[in-house]
Amino acid sequence: MLFRLGNLFLCISLLIVQDAYGQHYNDYSNATDIFFRNYTLINPAVGGSYAPVELSMDYHGLNGVFSQVRNFYGSANFRLKEKQNRRNSQNKQVLGTLWYGEKEGEFFGKTRGYLQYSYHIGLQENLFLSAGISAGLVSYSYKSSTASAGGSTNGLTGNLGLWLYSDKMHLGISSQDVPNTTLKPIDAPILLSRFYTLTFDRSFLLSHTLRLTPAAEFIYYGKKYNTFSAGAWLVIQNTVSAGVLYKWHQGYVCSVGFEKIRLFQGKTNFFFTYKVPSVGANQLPVSAIEITMNYFLTKLKAGEPPQLIEEEQE
Repeated sequence: MLFRLGNLFLCISLLIVQDAYGQHYNDYSNATDIFFRNYTLINPAVGGSYAPVELSMDYHGLNGVFSQVRNFYGSANFRLKEKQNRRNSQNKQVLGTLWYGEKEGEFFGKTRGYLQYSYHIGLQENLFLSAGISAGLVSYSYKSSTASAGGSTNGLTGNLGLWLYSDKMHLGISSQDVPNTTLKPIDAPILLSRFYTLTFDRSFLLSHTLRLTPAAEFIYYGKKYNTFSAGAWLVIQNTVSAGVLYKWHQGYVCSVGFEKIRLFQGKTNFFFTYKVPSVGANQLPVSAIEITMNYFLTKLKAGEPPQLIEEEQE
């Protein structure tokens, strides 16, 4: 009897945390507040579009009484060496890995691990199209308490994506959690609902020192629930970045950071984000912080010219 009451308590706790976090169908869809800094997490076709070697990491956490709700990820993508006699040197293959961890409070947590592959085709000078796929394992676990024993459950999942990009534009469409995997860590099953994401951004060079980039994201679950985000960021001297994003029914996201800081044979980005929540009838005013870092290795050998596609053209 005590064990069943403990399971009931854990189920109620999980539902409360998910409602406070603003997730209705799949927590993975809201893993980041600044989607335009974390395209690798959203779309498996993105890997390798910025540099021969790409490393990314991100931390996102709620504040206040929900500080135990947080997630983090790390990814690494590597372009495969192409044969010298290939007719189209713009085409490239990319292999990568992605690891994602999520805590839904003190007791519950998800861990995801993926292998990713993408193929990039040069359509014309400075315009590319890539297709990507990722497959991996998701594990849902819960800790033991005085009222219930702990446990875990595992399942397979995967993502698909297309990515059209140049040095000034990125357009992507992807499908996450394609298999619609059902996990059952306790008596209540948890469905990792399939959803679709459409993203777009376009840079405009206002002057030699200012660049403005509007961006938008649309997440589609079906007829019952969809969400939308839109905003823009300004880059000064190709280095200092600041932006504002509105997330529908969630609040405003403010971001500051540094871009393309030279480090060894590559460049690094660093961004700090704070979400100011909106207050609604069915939502709690919970703020959040996010820290994002990227490292792009732009030279594979000494004396080799930089290959970073995002490099600003004067």
